[in-house]
Amino acid sequence: MKDIAVNGISKSFGEKRVLENFSAVFPAGKTTCIMGESGSGKTTLLRMILGLEHPDQGSIEGNAGPMSVVFQEDRLCEGFSSAVNVGMVLNDKEDKKSAEKMLEEMGMKDDINTPVSQLSGGMKRRVAIARALVFHGEWLIMDEPFKGLDEDTRAKVIDVIKNNYDSVIMVTHSIDEAKLMNAQIVEL
Repeated sequence: MKDIAVNGISKSFGEKRVLENFSAVFPAGKTTCIMGESGSGKTTLLRMILGLEHPDQGSIEGNAGPMSVVFQEDRLCEGFSSAVNVGMVLNDKEDKKSAEKMLEEMGMKDDINTPVSQLSGGMKRRVAIARALVFHGEWLIMDEPFKGLDEDTRAKVIDVIKNNYDSVIMVTHSIDEAKLMNAQIVEL
């Protein structure tokens, strides 16, 4: 696995310049937290790393492999159970067991078969994170992943993430979350 190198990227939306000549290296095998004020381009940067947006100038290298993603929104299918939502990214007979095991690790053993529409916001967030973790992409990319989680649940989820992923890029506004993730910080 290679480092992800962002080289002199700029991005505008109409007249609004979001990023200008930004460069950074996200080392493989490490966690990097992107921090900055609201509107500074953190989510746009993640979207460009994922290939969902393209820079107006500059380049991004090293992001060729599959990536696991936790978006700002949970992006779950409300009518399906937690296990079905997590299993949607899997494709073999172990899908159900893998999904259930990850949900148990997230502290959701009693809600594996509960429709997502009946879960709290924090529980939905854990389902979204569990889904990203079972996919096993080369990188884990997360945008404000711990919103809606209380302190104890956040600590448990962070332990699960650290046990499953070495290469992580995460957007957060919380220096405490960056410290808990043992992350280097990139400021925007």
